[in-house]
Amino acid sequence: MEQIEFDIWWKEYFDQFHARTEGYEIVESLIQYIDELNDLKRQAFIDELVAVVLHKGSRWEFAAEILEKYASIDQRNKVCYKLIDLKILDSIQPISTEDGFYLSCLIRILSCEKTNEFIPIIQTYIEYHINDPWFTSICWRLWRTHKDYAVQGWVKFFISNESNAKSHSVIIQAFQNNPDALRSLKSELIKQSPSIWKVFSDTILDDDMTDYLSQQEKKTLYSIIKSS
Repeated sequence: MEQIEFDIWWKEYFDQFHARTEGYEIVESLIQYIDELNDLKRQAFIDELVAVVLHKGSRWEFAAEILEKYASIDQRNKVCYKLIDLKILDSIQPISTEDGFYLSCLIRILSCEKTNEFIPIIQTYIEYHINDPWFTSICWRLWRTHKDYAVQGWVKFFISNESNAKSHSVIIQAFQNNPDALRSLKSELIKQSPSIWKVFSDTILDDDMTDYLSQQEKKTLYSIIKSS
């Protein structure tokens, strides 16, 4: 697909949606479109999305989300080079919210790679960006492909600040709805900080945090938390 042709298509594609259309609906529509392309056209289309992300072009956030699913290892390498060029991955200086969000989107693209190609980059992110608002979303991406590193990130997140273990309802609910992740977190967190695990597990079982769960779901949580 020629660059001008793609730019026009990309703009017209988003123009068709109502302003109130949910982002996930747009992404699902894009996925459906891509799945209907033949291999050659799909590769060319994904190359265009890589360019959109690297240059922070129009609607680059949607392109980034698509790359999580479709990018080849070579395309992810281009993303990795861009990330390194930003020179903020291992910066000890505060970075802007805009740069932090862009960095997190690039890291998510790399996190979805099933090989270990980008693990050193991901480990650096875990080391330096534990306080980023998007940190736990990176861990959940890693949970799909590299569970050990997801757990490593979660443990650092909770140990870094005790309030993380008791005041983030969305984070708590995510673990309530993923018993396997909760088991893995318990196994490591209880070894590194029994006191933080106690705070976290008490929050998980708090009545105010479990009132939306079924009795069976509550039973499962209790079993995980109380098992030796």
